[in-house]
Amino acid sequence: MRKLNPPTIRGVIKLLILLLVTISALNFIALGKLNVAAVTPKKEKNPGDFVSLVFSVRNQSGEDVEVEFELGVPDGWAPMGTPSTRLMSRGEKDTIFVTVQVPSTAKAGDYSIDLGASYNQETFTGTANVSVAEIKGVSITTPREKSTARGTSLSYSFTVKNTGNVTDTFAIEADSGHGWVSEISPETLHLFPGSSKEVEVVLSVPEDAEPGRDSLRVTVNSARDDDISGETLVFTRVLPPSPQAVGGELYAILPARLEASFDRNMSGETSTGSMNLIADGDLGHGSLYFDLGLANIYSESDVEFNDLDYEENNYEVHLGNVGTVFSDFLSMYGRGIHLELFEGNFGLSLIDLSSDFTTSGGSLSYEREEMYLSANLVSRTTVDDEIGFTESFLGRFTAIEGGELEIEAGYTPSGGKYGGAYRAYAEASIEPLRLEGEAFFVGPRFGGSSSGNKGFRLSESSSGAAYRQNIDYSYYYRTPTDVQTKSTLLTDRLYGDLTLDLLRAANMQSGGGTERQFRLFGSVSFTNRRDTEPVPTLDETRQVFRGSVFYSYENIEFSLGAVEILRTNNLSEETYESFSLDNEFGFIYEGIEFTAGFSSSMTQNLTTDKSVSTSGTSYFELATTGAPFLSFLVTNREGSLDFEATSTLNPTKDLEFSLSADTAISDNGVSLTGSLDFTYEYDLPLKFIITKGRVDGYVFVDENNDGVKGEGEEGVTGLVLSIENTKVATGENGYFKFPTFIPGTYELDIEKLPAKYGMEAELPKEVEIQKGQTSYVEIPVAELSVVTVMVYEDVNQDGERKAGEEGIGGVGVTLKGEGVEKRRFTKSNGEVNFRGLTPASYALVIDQETLPPRSEVTTENAEIEFSLAGGETREVEVGSYQRPKKIIFGKPPKADFGYIPETPAPGAIVSFSGGLS
Repeated sequence: MRKLNPPTIRGVIKLLILLLVTISALNFIALGKLNVAAVTPKKEKNPGDFVSLVFSVRNQSGEDVEVEFELGVPDGWAPMGTPSTRLMSRGEKDTIFVTVQVPSTAKAGDYSIDLGASYNQETFTGTANVSVAEIKGVSITTPREKSTARGTSLSYSFTVKNTGNVTDTFAIEADSGHGWVSEISPETLHLFPGSSKEVEVVLSVPEDAEPGRDSLRVTVNSARDDDISGETLVFTRVLPPSPQAVGGELYAILPARLEASFDRNMSGETSTGSMNLIADGDLGHGSLYFDLGLANIYSESDVEFNDLDYEENNYEVHLGNVGTVFSDFLSMYGRGIHLELFEGNFGLSLIDLSSDFTTSGGSLSYEREEMYLSANLVSRTTVDDEIGFTESFLGRFTAIEGGELEIEAGYTPSGGKYGGAYRAYAEASIEPLRLEGEAFFVGPRFGGSSSGNKGFRLSESSSGAAYRQNIDYSYYYRTPTDVQTKSTLLTDRLYGDLTLDLLRAANMQSGGGTERQFRLFGSVSFTNRRDTEPVPTLDETRQVFRGSVFYSYENIEFSLGAVEILRTNNLSEETYESFSLDNEFGFIYEGIEFTAGFSSSMTQNLTTDKSVSTSGTSYFELATTGAPFLSFLVTNREGSLDFEATSTLNPTKDLEFSLSADTAISDNGVSLTGSLDFTYEYDLPLKFIITKGRVDGYVFVDENNDGVKGEGEEGVTGLVLSIENTKVATGENGYFKFPTFIPGTYELDIEKLPAKYGMEAELPKEVEIQKGQTSYVEIPVAELSVVTVMVYEDVNQDGERKAGEEGIGGVGVTLKGEGVEKRRFTKSNGEVNFRGLTPASYALVIDQETLPPRSEVTTENAEIEFSLAGGETREVEVGSYQRPKKIIFGKPPKADFGYIPETPAPGAIVSFSGGLS
């Protein structure tokens, strides 16, 4: 430690003495001054809060003084008044309360509140400290909704404001319900506290957009705090097609498809090819389908109508390759004509497969919810060139829920004898079981299906969340040609299967996803077939066992199946076993699908233990999963190796080409074949068939109220009109045009007419559409008017409203016109509005009884008549003066009160009453 020498010690003593003298001088100077100090400790407040502060002021001047106060606050802070001047005696200490509001835009940080006390032109100041807390927040304003046409772009401006008191950075995200957001500018905002900026979001609406609403959701997220965000939603209305975009022809147009296939065998140098034109679409009140083509384009052949079908609500006509099933016993297929008619619950079906009705049939049916009845008749030419008739009667009944009974009987007269047929079927469902039973008897002379069969069938099935099973037993036999009661071939079969879908329940619980599958399948059947003749030629037993497993997960699939068949010839006492195995593995990786598999089979005589036959096949394939489709397949069979390449291309959305080449290498040499298939889809015009009409016209502002669009009367654009489910938008000058409709009476309507317009005509409006014509429609609307009435206190009774003359609330006002009478009361500010008024003459009446007492109208318009033009806003001011109330002088008022108890104890409750006044 350093030692101080005597001179140094004397210097320190001098310094201390000087300091004491200075302090004494300051204390002496302080005499006659004011001591101002903050009593309140430092306070923490949020923006927008009020803060109360306490200061103490002591008079140390040694005399009585009059003190004036002044409050010093930061910029933007609002003091709730300033302490008034007060007289302070010497030595007096006083407490001053100050309240200040923190601005809502105040930044986070520390601020000083100063209280200045002054007298004799000297000011003494005390300071209190306020800490403004850190607040983070953001808001986003929602712009007005917009309407736009398809194939256009539009933009919305959103205002993002930093509502916190700290500088922050915000990320902007926008999502359209249809994915139409094309630009966000800017995508990031840096905002100071209380500042705001615009964000523009651009939507690009495609040409094929469906009319309707699209939701645009804009989200703002703070970079400082994940919990600070703002969100808003605005809808865009996509208008239906404008007149320029509306198509449609008055003649029929059918969606058509041209298909062609060409094959070439390079080895044999032979070619084959076919071409078909298929069309299917609406025609008039019905629908038309046809299929015509060339079976071989390399030979001289005519174009054939494979099918020509036309259907309407109550009939159908089919030409070409036709067929119908009248019942289980009777059905017909072939080339001819088929006609079906419907009327209420009745139906008639007719079919002819020849030019002279020798092969034809018909059915008359009656159907309602729980019953179906039909009588069926067919005729066919026999081998003896005779016409044979077969008829049947069918009844189907649903007596109870889940149950059904079906009975059919038929017969065929033949040479004095007949072939009969009978069938009964029943079904019952009791969850999860389903039971079926069927018994049938069909004679050999019967001209329908299953001729010569007798027997019955029983089955049971059920299913659950993870399984499906079925058991079926059948017993039937065929009869000889001339005998209906004696059997020759008897067959009975028992079959059962079970499928376990082990992951189905889990997939259903997770929302029905099929990402993962694991299924097991097994079946077994036992079949006996034997001839019951005295000298049998057939007696065979067959047992079939099948099993398979299938597994898939994401992009992997695996399947394995096996079949074993045991066949025993009971006449030769030989047993044969056949066994086959199939396996396939598939894998998808980055748009490429890989598939590999093999199958093998063998048959062996178990009696002699000798092999009868063996075979095996393996294959490998690579293919794309998207467009264009390409595949390459290699197959190895017994003694043959095949290579096949296939490609499918779509140059346009309507045109598709499929090319394939196949090369086979075997012991017989090399063969090469190629094929080309193409499909072209287009609209086929049938200009010679006029089937439709159309509607067009104008929606306009009817200024002269005559219901006809005159020169200079403007149209209304952007309105949506509808006929049934077809919607269009009005274009320039209010013009609209609908697509074509089939003839008939329709209702035309306007959706969501803007509030500024009113209808002059009643909608919906009936429109008659005629074939080959355009129906012209004019829809007049009126531009609505507004009447604003202001009832005010006319203080100076001059009939003109001056500044400071306030409105009078609760005054009744009645507006009358043709078919209009509305009574309303003025609001507290004296105003009342009548909106949505059509151009006409009106009368306005002020109910003077609802004015304040002793009031009278000063403007002479308590009852006025006027005419409104379209879109006019008329303002009416009505002045009212209230005469002063007459004052009657009498005895002066006397105030007095009483209280109980008269001598209250400390802490007791005292009740006061002013009844003595």
